[in-house]
Amino acid sequence: MSVKLNLIACCIAAAAGVTLRSLMLFYTIDHSSGFIKNEYFSLALIIIALMLVAAVLVFFIGLFGKQKTEFSPQTATLIYSICEIVMAVAILNEAFFSSLLNYATTLQILMHKAAAVGSAVALLYAAFYKLTRREYSKVLTVVPITFFVSRIIIVFSEFASLATVSDTIIETAAMCLALITVLNFAKFNCGIELKSIKLCKAVAMLSFYVCLVGSLPRIIYLIANMGGLSYFANIPAFTIFAAAIFSAGAVLKFDE
Repeated sequence: MSVKLNLIACCIAAAAGVTLRSLMLFYTIDHSSGFIKNEYFSLALIIIALMLVAAVLVFFIGLFGKQKTEFSPQTATLIYSICEIVMAVAILNEAFFSSLLNYATTLQILMHKAAAVGSAVALLYAAFYKLTRREYSKVLTVVPITFFVSRIIIVFSEFASLATVSDTIIETAAMCLALITVLNFAKFNCGIELKSIKLCKAVAMLSFYVCLVGSLPRIIYLIANMGGLSYFANIPAFTIFAAAIFSAGAVLKFDE
């Protein structure tokens, strides 16, 4: 498949996943508990199966599709620099303006805020130097890993009892895939040889899909209902949406 066909197929799969997840969130989920309503259980299973099919399609497009994009190096640099800036803004927003840390311990709060500030500074530093076409210390691209690690630690320690809630599963999977993508992105930037660029690109594309499905339907719900989801209101969807954008930028990076 050509790059354009790959892009079209990936966009269709992502749009289908977001639509299916939105339908599931609006109609089949009990918003007071987060669990699937009994009367819609069969429908929810069908929706989940279709979302998984779309996820597999996205992964295989990344793994077996044409690897080089048609963007110029300058355009690609501009795109993934903007993606880094968006990720930095989302990280700072979560660390200082979200309710995620309301029930975390003091140590966890300090750890998460320190990781967020360090990660945001590293991302903004890298983006600035790329946009100005100057050399920079690429080792700093390792720093954002600390934010995703601290985020996952907090979610697992504070909300482990909600592990079977559908949103929790999707969002946790999204952050884990984003962590792997950031790790591969850092290795690639630092010149560390990766075992398979194709596999890294496929994981980044899967991260884009899962992060988008885990965030955009939730944002749509919040806008449409002007309210929150009581069962897991502490996880900010904007960070996961930004991770989807960052993952898309990483895909371009792996194409270099």
